[in-house]
Amino acid sequence: MEGEPQVQKAPFYQDGERQVLANLVFSENGKVNKPLIMASLEEADFYMKTTAQIFKAAKQLWARSEDIDQGTVAYELEKMGNEQAQAMILKAIGQAEVLPSVTDFNIGKLRECRRRRQAISKLHEAGSRLQDLDEDVEQVIASITHGFEDGAGISMKGEERLKEVLNDIQDAYGQDTSRACLTSYPSIDEATGGLLPGELVVIVGRPGAGKTWFWLNMLAHMARKDKAMLVASGELPQRELISKMVCRLSGLNYKRYRKASFTDAQLQKFNGGCTELAAYQVFPVGMGETLELAGILAMAQRFKPDVVAIDSCYNYRPWREVQGWEYYQEIARNLKAIAAQLEAVVLVTSQLGRSQQVAFTDAFQQDASLILAVEGEALKAGTTVKTLKARDCGHFKFELHVNFETSTVAEQGLEPAQPKPQKGSKKSVKPSFNDDDEIPF
Repeated sequence: MEGEPQVQKAPFYQDGERQVLANLVFSENGKVNKPLIMASLEEADFYMKTTAQIFKAAKQLWARSEDIDQGTVAYELEKMGNEQAQAMILKAIGQAEVLPSVTDFNIGKLRECRRRRQAISKLHEAGSRLQDLDEDVEQVIASITHGFEDGAGISMKGEERLKEVLNDIQDAYGQDTSRACLTSYPSIDEATGGLLPGELVVIVGRPGAGKTWFWLNMLAHMARKDKAMLVASGELPQRELISKMVCRLSGLNYKRYRKASFTDAQLQKFNGGCTELAAYQVFPVGMGETLELAGILAMAQRFKPDVVAIDSCYNYRPWREVQGWEYYQEIARNLKAIAAQLEAVVLVTSQLGRSQQVAFTDAFQQDASLILAVEGEALKAGTTVKTLKARDCGHFKFELHVNFETSTVAEQGLEPAQPKPQKGSKKSVKPSFNDDDEIPF
């Protein structure tokens, strides 16, 4: 093929490159996990010139939230200067079948080939440098090691790197505070200064303990503070998740919403809550859209939220296919990577075992910045929240005040005013309590 390597000079997987692109370009919407492909691969993962160009065109369409098909990719390639775009697509991938079942395998193979090419390149570079007697051997070895770890060499001397980091620290002073996400729980906010970009925060509890409502109350407060949020659940359908958030914003009993037993005045308040939520920057993700963490990352890369909020994160599949204990360790690592890549707060819920340890694995103990345990078998007044891990901010403990009628879960002793959001307003207002024994969830 013209423009393609005739001899395999470096590790690459030609069939995998064509298969991935066929899945992108020729498949119907929904039949192939395109978010997974886009989140997992980069142009550099494609060794052949034509397949790399086709993927670059698809990536540009994806970044603009446009459809990816043969026509749109061809038009994008033409804008990039490829006059025979249609012929190029057919010649490069026209014979490949659409096989969604091998997407994960092909992604893994392409990334492994790229890693091997990078390693070979580093070794060649190191060999050339070692021929120069003025080169420091230890620095060359360090460069090779670093290259194997993340595909990048040491491009500056130690003192230059330190100076660059210190300059960044000085320039960023105070910026983290302005980007902090307050939770509305004083014990948390006073201890942490708010949740910061790049942090993984995990809320754990036994089934039915109330961790989802505790989480939703945080999100409602953050929405009113103009924080952009991607909100997903591995257990709740999208409509149920959003309707619970509306009930929280409008101070209504979710059980009455489920039973369609609102009074006219309550229904008017619920509709007002819908209008209020519509004014906020909330991007809901349904279970039917993706249960892949790579899919969450792909959507978040397009939406660019301040907060990625995932309920029941253990139901989402990690980027790598691993088994047993490593499966849940990989989930924790993926969530931490999402926080780092997006410079966002990742706020998730998970299960707490009967031994009061994080269920499945202790992986979150390693990767999370903050782990909060909602203790008890059912959400009720006096339920305790305590830290299982609190990096850099000290451990703390507090009790919850639960208002079943208004779907409010707040810190014990607080009685904020009833919310009266103005039309189009995004100001933070907190609801009041009225004791009630009816449980809405």
